[in-house]
Amino acid sequence: MVIEYRDGTPFTGDNHTPTELANAIRTKKYGKDVREPIAQLADKLSNAVLGQNIGSVVATPTKAFTNLSELQKAYPNGADGVMVTVDNGHKYFWQNNDWVDGGNYQTPQGNADATVSALHNQMLDVLDQQNKIWQRKLYVNVNTGAWLNDKNMMVTQSNWCWTPYYIPVKKNSDYIFVAYDSGNANSKVVGISSVYINLYSSDKSFIKQIYTNNSNPGIFNTESAEYIRFSMSMNTFSDEQYPSLFKGNTLPKEIENDIYGLFDTAYKQLGNSLADFKLTPSVSLPKIENLPVQIYDDALIEYAVNTDIIKVFLYDNFGNLIVRNNSGSGWKIPVNSGNRALDFNAILGSAPESYWRYAPKLYRKQSRIFINEIPTNAGKGQNIKVLIIGDSLTNYNIYPNRTGELANSDENTTIEFIGTRGDNTKHEGRGGWSAKIYTTKTQYNSYDNPFLNNGKFDFSNYMNTNNFSNVDIVIINLGTNDIALNRPDIDNNFSGDFKAYDEIISSIKAYDANIKIALGSTITPARLNNANIDVKTRRQRWNRLMARYCLDNNYTYIPYWLVVDPINDFKYEDVQIDDYNTTTIKKVADNTHPADSGYKKMGDLTYATIKKLAEDIKQGK
Repeated sequence: MVIEYRDGTPFTGDNHTPTELANAIRTKKYGKDVREPIAQLADKLSNAVLGQNIGSVVATPTKAFTNLSELQKAYPNGADGVMVTVDNGHKYFWQNNDWVDGGNYQTPQGNADATVSALHNQMLDVLDQQNKIWQRKLYVNVNTGAWLNDKNMMVTQSNWCWTPYYIPVKKNSDYIFVAYDSGNANSKVVGISSVYINLYSSDKSFIKQIYTNNSNPGIFNTESAEYIRFSMSMNTFSDEQYPSLFKGNTLPKEIENDIYGLFDTAYKQLGNSLADFKLTPSVSLPKIENLPVQIYDDALIEYAVNTDIIKVFLYDNFGNLIVRNNSGSGWKIPVNSGNRALDFNAILGSAPESYWRYAPKLYRKQSRIFINEIPTNAGKGQNIKVLIIGDSLTNYNIYPNRTGELANSDENTTIEFIGTRGDNTKHEGRGGWSAKIYTTKTQYNSYDNPFLNNGKFDFSNYMNTNNFSNVDIVIINLGTNDIALNRPDIDNNFSGDFKAYDEIISSIKAYDANIKIALGSTITPARLNNANIDVKTRRQRWNRLMARYCLDNNYTYIPYWLVVDPINDFKYEDVQIDDYNTTTIKKVADNTHPADSGYKKMGDLTYATIKKLAEDIKQGK
């Protein structure tokens, strides 16, 4: 290349030698043709220096990233300093408009040890914000068809899976692998035995393999390890049983099915997905043989903001006996349908050309509802006294009266209701009351408390004061106000509320240990246009805990939330959109209290529960 003195030709190209660049700087006539060769010469000088030393740079990293992709996303146009990626432990520098791999970040001076420790602690800080630090999602955060053996080698093994990435842990700390023992409503959280855990030091060198045993299922200690990987069978626990890793050595009360807290192969936390959801746990639903019952899609679906994009299917092996109801919002189980195990499936997505597109195992959920058909002659010959303790749902009288109407026409069982309130059917319902109020307040919302005596819930005093000779069944149908008055930031597990239930039931059992206890769930709030998702989610959490509480204490659980239609069993009014738009729209008049149709369905379920318990009493159960 020949460059004339005071050369006015444009400077073009980027593949020049240093000499050519120097000549251009000296001789080009215009400034714009001088600045570019200066910049190119500076780049060549920088690259030459880094090229000689890039493998031995020991500077403290400017910032750490989970992987190269995250680094490129954060700094697409480069940045000064040394960047480190966690997935491979390499350092990166910005060169030639690209992030260049400088090899392993290590140095004889020990900077690598400090960096590795800092990265490990950084990830631990994230994990310390939650008790559950891992939950298995097949095809998402585990590799299948193999396991890690005690030599830290991957060995082919069908129906096994293993974590290909390293999970940071605290030294000499206890952790526990847990899962539900089944997919049913009566499932319990149990520890997982035979999980093989490989322990690693701070530089991810293999230490040894340990495993969880049957004596303390699921529990292990990290000893000197700072990272772990592990292998488990896919046969023992399915994804629907939520196999998870928790901190500590205590079984959690429940396992939430969410994506938060899981780590993928790049250590990146997967955030909560609004698209994720689950179906309600399996429950038993009593049904009188000569009455139908309905189960509603929205009541089956938990945690989804928009249930319109979730399709619920019933695996029907009953010859189309159980079909969609007329509104298309649920399923009708007709009279004389017998005992049934209904397998519901739900899929997230759309159905173009009748083809479902969804993520296997992640967005397909299952639930089983057991229909326990109660014969009309159940409890034949029994004289049963019933007390219902409740809130405004009971105080409205409609579902107690429906229950009493069915009881009065019962030719097999004599059913009497006791209480100080109610018109046609007696009860103890008080608007706005919760279990805590029943155990602490002498008066609330203008209602007196007939159970409180010397500051305590005293069932014996209640029975004697009101000249009630005995009672066989006590139904406690609260929950709505327990939830409304609860502070989730203080007591998200409702432990204080369940202590109030303990106090009430202990007092009842002290009066007569043979009294049958039945506890009602809340109902789903009005859900027109996917409204009240926050209320629905809180109530569903309560209902799960209540179902578990009943199971643990051998009480009967009444799943009211299944049988009340959250769309069509509420009251509506026609209202004008606003002062300037006279168009009339439908608006829910009451989000909490159902229409008469919803109350009557609650009455049917209450009656079926009483008949079941009457038969249990007859059989000495």
